[in-house]
Amino acid sequence: MNLLSRAAAIFLLTYSAMAFAGETIHFSGVLKSEKSMTTVFQQARAYAGSNGWSIDETYSNATTLVLLPHPQCEPVVLRFNGTQLTPAFSKTVLAGYKTHQQVLGLFKKLGPAFDKLNVHDESEYE
Repeated sequence: MNLLSRAAAIFLLTYSAMAFAGETIHFSGVLKSEKSMTTVFQQARAYAGSNGWSIDETYSNATTLVLLPHPQCEPVVLRFNGTQLTPAFSKTVLAGYKTHQQVLGLFKKLGPAFDKLNVHDESEYE
């Protein structure tokens, strides 16, 4: 392999890694009150709509909202037991950096409704 071919291969590998950057985002938390769940669901639905996400209405109900950020991203499942947001995660690695950042943005938007919101981004892109 000549020097130009090596440089091209390195560029393509680097670009591909950047284009598909993203890992798993883990989340859990405690709402300020049970009434906050309505606010969280309203804000999450609005955020999903503004980012072109789908909502899986089949599995969504009074205590659960299932967001589908991208066809190559695992669902973001917001499931509550009282004020507790059930610990969950979403793998974004195949959906790319933009979707990864949007999922993180969702939790930044929802944060004020929580007494405690834990979001762990394995990629540490924040």
